[in-house]
Amino acid sequence: MSTINLLPILSCKKIQQLDSYTIENMGIPQAALMEEAAERVFTAMCEDFPKISAGTILILAGSANNGADSLCIARKLFFAGANVLVCIINDNGSDLFVQHLTVCRNLGMNIKTVNDEPNSSSFDFVIDGIFGIGYKFNPQRPFPLPEKWRKVTENAIVLAVDVPSGLSENNDTTLKADITYSIGFPKDIFYNAKNRPFCGKIRSVGISFDKAKTDSSFHLAVSIGNSAAHLCKSDFVHKYKRGSCLILGGSPGKNGAAGYCSSAAFAAGCGITAILTGAANFPDIANTKKEAVYDVLEHISLYKQYTCTVIGPGLGVLRDDEKLFISDFIKNYDGQLLFDASFFTIFEASILKNCRKPPLLTPHSGEFKKFFNQTEISIEKAAETAKQHNCFLLLKDSFMIFASPNGNATVFDFPMRIAAQAGSGDLLAGYIAGNIVQTDTVYEAVSISVMRFYNELKKFKDKNCYLPEELILYLSYSAEHKITDKD
Repeated sequence: MSTINLLPILSCKKIQQLDSYTIENMGIPQAALMEEAAERVFTAMCEDFPKISAGTILILAGSANNGADSLCIARKLFFAGANVLVCIINDNGSDLFVQHLTVCRNLGMNIKTVNDEPNSSSFDFVIDGIFGIGYKFNPQRPFPLPEKWRKVTENAIVLAVDVPSGLSENNDTTLKADITYSIGFPKDIFYNAKNRPFCGKIRSVGISFDKAKTDSSFHLAVSIGNSAAHLCKSDFVHKYKRGSCLILGGSPGKNGAAGYCSSAAFAAGCGITAILTGAANFPDIANTKKEAVYDVLEHISLYKQYTCTVIGPGLGVLRDDEKLFISDFIKNYDGQLLFDASFFTIFEASILKNCRKPPLLTPHSGEFKKFFNQTEISIEKAAETAKQHNCFLLLKDSFMIFASPNGNATVFDFPMRIAAQAGSGDLLAGYIAGNIVQTDTVYEAVSISVMRFYNELKKFKDKNCYLPEELILYLSYSAEHKITDKD
């Protein structure tokens, strides 16, 4: 049973191969495939912006097939009654570009080149179709949109066709899309931390590709499936049978982190939690959360029976002997380890070799770069790192990448500023741990946790902020209810 519904994430090269396969083997003419793509994108735009046909729209069309896609969309908007201005880079291009440009001219549409002056100082919408997935970065070639045309796009809603123009590993984009309509499937270049902000909201628009030919190690999480079946629902069960979570955390001034982690584990349905902290910090943290068991790190060997252990929330600076207690515990622990927050500043990546089973790491991008000595945040790099270090990796940036030891990765695309608050990471780590102790696999626990966590967090989006205690209550409710596509 699949925990979540997934959509393949493909490289631009694989998309081009799929396009060629569809034309050559399925017999769908390239022109027909392009017309279908344009119709699907046009429909999606009208769904997202019901009044777009009443707007003033600038179409930026390159001379290759991405420009031809945009000219198809321009024609559909023109027939729908929109005030359309087409700006082309030049008159020459691919056969389909020339064909659709001729159609637009025969219809009497307003067409200019980048060398002309814009006939308006502003537009409601700009449709970016300059470059597509075949774009090749060239530092000697300037981006073909002059300043006079770029300036009139500043206050418009920018809609990118397939990819924002210039998007690549080198990122030579000039326009920042508000929505990217990705034709066929989402692209792996979207899920690079430096590229993602240029894409805006990403909406995949399906066309007549053979899904059987879309084998991929990377996927986008779309919605959650029937995941509640594995959770313990029996009324005749001891608290330890519902799962036990051990948290090594807290330090002077940072005790809230361990407390929130514990509360979130309870919100997921965990039966019991224990918080172990440094001896100097023990008097303070023992008054933080009354539902948890409290103890000092030197007693850690007494808690080896706990199902899952989270190491890091607010842990801060440790004495050498306390660090040694944790190191020895890691070597001898048979349960599931989850490393978060301060773990990445206290320990080095070499300690991962001592884990008896693949641990789960939940670093944000800065922690990931420092801990693994990396410079790039991307789906490929996360998958490569998880495989190299035999770990599960939940990499947190403006989107999340969940990579497994086998090199597969799932993207949870939830760019929400509301999540950038102190305590969010502690709550998520605890919530994941609380689901780990009740589910069959780490993959399932993380999938359930992330989808539910962000589903509940969305409820605070309009408020611009939230209190952790409020979110904990929502998470408790979420643990008893299924998330559907409608949610």
